[in-house]
Amino acid sequence: MKRILVGTGEQFENLALLMQHGDNDLPLVIKPKKDTEILEIGDVVSWRDNYGKEEPKNVTVKTITLYYGDKEVSLEEFPWSGIDGDSIIVSLENGKWAYGSQIKRVD
Repeated sequence: MKRILVGTGEQFENLALLMQHGDNDLPLVIKPKKDTEILEIGDVVSWRDNYGKEEPKNVTVKTITLYYGDKEVSLEEFPWSGIDGDSIIVSLENGKWAYGSQIKRVD
């Protein structure tokens, strides 16, 4: 698993801001203040099988992977505010996977 630098900062409007950091070529993820705003490995999320046609099911996240450009980084957590489109892919306990845009928080 590759490292990812996580920090906090009110000066950033986009909480999932990705930046090159020095020679390490690691993305910098700005972490929100509230823990509930973070998707973590082990979290239960709502997901629909069969291209969204099935009823929602609650499943546990096994892995989180961030894709940017031609790079991929395995993560332990990622801000929910930065999950859109297909830059985040999660694997689920049921053996399936989903784009970040295909899962929802379970409150």
